[in-house]
Amino acid sequence: MRYYLGYKLGIMDEKYYPLAGQWADKGLEIPGWPVVSGGPDRAEPGDVIAEAHHYSDATGHVGIVVGPHQTASADSTVEEAPGTITISGPPDDDVPGFGFRAWDDFDADVPPERRTGLKDTSILRRFTP
Repeated sequence: MRYYLGYKLGIMDEKYYPLAGQWADKGLEIPGWPVVSGGPDRAEPGDVIAEAHHYSDATGHVGIVVGPHQTASADSTVEEAPGTITISGPPDDDVPGFGFRAWDDFDADVPPERRTGLKDTSILRRFTP
């Protein structure tokens, strides 16, 4: 509600920027950031890629496309410094970056709830001035 009142209508003193789950909502208009039809297959550096999740402390995950099948995003699994920005995907990784992964890119021992960043469930947006 605060997003809608502050960001869309501009009637609150502060603007509230979209949360990860909102970036991943293809039905939500984010001014200047339309959804790219064709999804991750049409990704270019600078695009925002997002996937919605239902966690107690987060609405999803967002990354910035930095190369072919490669994203930069916060990494909560880094024990020494949670929230560290990491680059995932080629050329240094066998698994494509967040937002480009297929279900079978994961080892069989990775439980379904940990198979995130899937191409089929990610939304791609591109800045359009």
